Amino acid sequence: MTLRDLAARVLLSAEIDRKLRPPRGPLTDERPGSAVRVAVPARPAGLRFRYRKNGPKLPRGDALRDRGRRGVAHHILANHELQAAEVMASVLLAFPRAPAAFRAELGAILCDELRHTRMHLARAAACGARFGQYVVNGHVWRSAARFRDEAEYLCVLPLVFEARNLDESLELAAQFDAAGDPKGAGVMRAIHEDEIEHVAFGLRWLGRFAPEIGEGDGGDEFDAWASRLEMPNQPARAVGRTFLEPPRRAAGMSDAFLAKLRRATAASGGAATGEEKRSDQEKG
Repeated sequence: MTLRDLAARVLLSAEIDRKLRPPRGPLTDERPGSAVRVAVPARPAGLRFRYRKNGPKLPRGDALRDRGRRGVAHHILANHELQAAEVMASVLLAFPRAPAAFRAELGAILCDELRHTRMHLARAAACGARFGQYVVNGHVWRSAARFRDEAEYLCVLPLVFEARNLDESLELAAQFDAAGDPKGAGVMRAIHEDEIEHVAFGLRWLGRFAPEIGEGDGGDEFDAWASRLEMPNQPARAVGRTFLEPPRRAAGMSDAFLAKLRRATAASGGAATGEEKRSDQEKG
């Protein structure tokens, strides 16, 4: 299967089983084709994007002791992962002339996102929830699919949304464990490990697409990243309730990057605190 065929299937097919189907055999890039941009991904009627206020909020803490509420949580998180896959598919279609290695790595990560979606949907089904049963929103798509070039994509999806999930995934894993759902916790921990590699991909390729990196004191990755962010995506939104350094270091963030990220987070009022934190997860 070619990267273009996979991306087109994920982005343009309205059939969920078809969108989520993993490719058979290795992915090739023999026919990248011409550039294509779409306004919104194709989805069945029940999974088309709606306003956030019309959908359920992400259950947390003691609410996850209830089987039905766990189903809601996995439904929301599955939509988050599917949007990430759709954004990645849009990058592959929008930039057919991007470096082959970049496209190959992105294709592999897209497959990770499809697998994450299937994992959440399996847990949702075990809790009695059907995908499309609840209203979903398109916050990730609206925030991350407005890229004008590869660097803008890297700055938002890998280095804001996926970086934030380095914190959120372990927080939710602990909450699923506390609620007596080790399988749900296992899903979150598996996703966490993948997110480390996804953030590393973002940092590594931003260095290729942002030529100013490497000319200064080691903090230029942060400056190049932050300078390309537009509201509401700001550095503090790349941090969850708890700022975890080990996974960020594992992803390749330098001491200088982490120091600047801590200062930016503190200047915003903390590690993405209060209502903003809740709304970001609800948006997923």
